[in-house]
Amino acid sequence: MRNVIASNGRFRFVVFGIVFCFLAVVARLAWLQLIAPEKYIKEAKEKTHSRKLEIAMRGDIRDSRGESLAYNFKCWDIGVDPSELADGDWELIPQVAKILGLPEETVRKKYEAKDTRWAVLKKEVSSEVHQAIMDLQPTHVTKKGQKIVRSSVKPVYGIAKFVRRYPKGELAAQLIGYVNNEGVPAMGVEKVMDNFLRGENGWTEMTHDRRGRELIYRRSCEVPARNGNTVELTIDARIQGIAEAECRKFGEKYNPKSICVIASEAGSGRLLALANWPTFNLNEFYNTEKAPMEHQRNRAVTDIYEPGSVFKTFTVAMALEENVITPESRFDCTVTKAPYFGQMRGLPGEDHTMGNNLSVREIVKQSSNRGSAQIGMRFAEKNGEKAFYNFVLKFGFGQRTNLISVIGEKGEATGKVRDPAKPLPEGWDKYTITRMPIGHGITVTPLQTHNAMSVIANGGVFWEPLLVGRILHEDGGTLVEYSPRSRGRVVRTAVAKSVAEMLAAVCREGTGKQARIPGYEVAGKTGTSRKYVNGRPSNRHHVGSFSGFFPASDPKVIITVVVDEPKGITGYGGSVAAPIFKKVAMEAIRQLEIKPIHPAESDEKH
Repeated sequence: MRNVIASNGRFRFVVFGIVFCFLAVVARLAWLQLIAPEKYIKEAKEKTHSRKLEIAMRGDIRDSRGESLAYNFKCWDIGVDPSELADGDWELIPQVAKILGLPEETVRKKYEAKDTRWAVLKKEVSSEVHQAIMDLQPTHVTKKGQKIVRSSVKPVYGIAKFVRRYPKGELAAQLIGYVNNEGVPAMGVEKVMDNFLRGENGWTEMTHDRRGRELIYRRSCEVPARNGNTVELTIDARIQGIAEAECRKFGEKYNPKSICVIASEAGSGRLLALANWPTFNLNEFYNTEKAPMEHQRNRAVTDIYEPGSVFKTFTVAMALEENVITPESRFDCTVTKAPYFGQMRGLPGEDHTMGNNLSVREIVKQSSNRGSAQIGMRFAEKNGEKAFYNFVLKFGFGQRTNLISVIGEKGEATGKVRDPAKPLPEGWDKYTITRMPIGHGITVTPLQTHNAMSVIANGGVFWEPLLVGRILHEDGGTLVEYSPRSRGRVVRTAVAKSVAEMLAAVCREGTGKQARIPGYEVAGKTGTSRKYVNGRPSNRHHVGSFSGFFPASDPKVIITVVVDEPKGITGYGGSVAAPIFKKVAMEAIRQLEIKPIHPAESDEKH
């Protein structure tokens, strides 16, 4: 009879096997509990815990009257997860197609997509459409013959997002800037004020059961999103609109390279309008044909030009400030040369015949090149060339304007002002003192010219341009209010008033007649500079400008217009820029309800 008791060898093998299995289990438990618990805890949490992100809404951008210039709206991208489709979902294709406004065949192809968990059906639909899609899908369904209760995620669902919109399209495009398709602010106020506009996202830590349903009572953390703040600009959309409309009209008729119009409030520096042409639609920034980078440039701070005769205003102002001349000082404007530190210097030519005994008032009114050059020479002889240079800097030339909308710190040009203390080519040659006083041999930006003219309008005080007025909380309360910034006094009040009177005569009887507005006493100066072509000044390529303010005796608004190289018309500032000034000024009068200085004259005209 066979022995039923195993042999010693077999017995030892069984015991060894049991001990080995026991030790393996102990080792595995030790590994899980002592050596690598974090990994498995993390995996368990990933299956039962999730974080739901709550996207913050970007703040609005508004004009000074509260009109919306940029805002966010919530929308949804609708898609389907083919792996989650149940039997009855295929029967809902006609309803889904109708709600989304799509052909049934298009929806069916998305349902049949393989190797994907997200097939997009339609982008950027409204919340109402998204809700209709969610309501359409039943909670209790049959899948592969089995009845199941769906989790909170249905096969056709939406992903929420915010889309940036610019309701006024082209209006102030270079100032406002835009947020690109990746959600990154690319330029303008959108970029510079991003810290205030973007807000802070919120989130919720959620726990799920094995079917994916949230256990609300086990939420561990809930942080609400904080929406961005509203940025309120100083510009007036109505004045901005008329400035852009006038630029467009002139641009379509004469096809210049560019036009820039700047309007600001006297006594504060608050910008009322800053228009550039050509421009682009902010809602189509991605279209390289409709919105080329050339059109996105803020020309008021990026483009430089020779200011021409507008600069004579500042030459006269600095000479009056240092008592080098009086308004009645007289100069011979027929001579071709004049003494300078004992040597004769050639004077620039005139556009028309001038007299041999013109007062400073007449020199400004008739825009005499030779008279203005002699005023600059007399200033430099008495105070030194370095003093002339320093005064030019005090008017803001050769320096940044600190306009908040520049495209980063490298986006703004400073222009070129030669320093007499430096060697050539950065320094002065023997012609500089006869050319710079008339606005040649110096390059500036349109906004620098505007700021300098503002000094005269502001009684001799330099106010920096101000674009952002306030930052508002979501509830409408003021978070930050920006005050006007002054760089101090440049010339005495009496000097500024005296120059303003001369500029008023320019518009009454001189080169600025086309800027006149009955009843409002406009003061301003025209400028025309020839552009250099192949290294030589051209008789056919001009930059025409006009910079002025009104009323001359009590300034309310300052406006500067710069037109670069118009076609089919000689680019004199009085004929190309002054008419645009007048149209923008008349709109400012209406919107700001500026009272006329001479009501009877204004009533008679209108």
